[in-house]
Amino acid sequence: MTEQRIWDLPLRVFHWSLALSVILAVITARTGGNAMEWHMRLGYAVLTLLFWRLAWGFVGGHWSRFAAWPLWARVRRSASAESRPEFPGHSPRGAWASAGLLVLVGLQALTGLVADDEIATAGPWAAGVDAQWSALATNYHHGLGQWLVLGMIALHLLALSYYTWVRREALVAAMVHGRKVLRRAAPDSGDGAKLRALGLLLGLCSLAMVLLLVS
Repeated sequence: MTEQRIWDLPLRVFHWSLALSVILAVITARTGGNAMEWHMRLGYAVLTLLFWRLAWGFVGGHWSRFAAWPLWARVRRSASAESRPEFPGHSPRGAWASAGLLVLVGLQALTGLVADDEIATAGPWAAGVDAQWSALATNYHHGLGQWLVLGMIALHLLALSYYTWVRREALVAAMVHGRKVLRRAAPDSGDGAKLRALGLLLGLCSLAMVLLLVS
């Protein structure tokens, strides 16, 4: 058994920031009224985080990169922990779930840019697109889109509960301190000052890009 750093600090900050932003966005959408101003700000925050994650998937720590996602790995089914394949980062199912969640959250944020409830709230791009496209985006954003996101969140929580209580893997703790206990050594993610500075720089660039887009 060996303990190694798998998740770098920038990725951990992204993970919890995205979770908090999505939860608050759902709450403010349900609240309505003046809370919709915060709902839109949270949508911009989600877009900023997604732009950042897209870049970090190519330049981040080893296990943060998309190249490390075992999307096409074949998983043997076995009740034996010794014969079960070990994935230091995402498992194949976890990688697909993460990709699906990022895509659905991204679609929800992008459709919000052109959505218009025709009452008091309209996205910053709503006036610049054809009314029919805005209506389609609005229907998706208020209907199917939000239920798909909520469904993926529920699936994520169920999988997390399974791994925590059945498989006895401390995934939540690993996303807090970044370390995992592995049966065999694996490449270290890297989490030095230069990597963290790069993460901060990309965060500022992502924020500037979103502010430019919505202005």
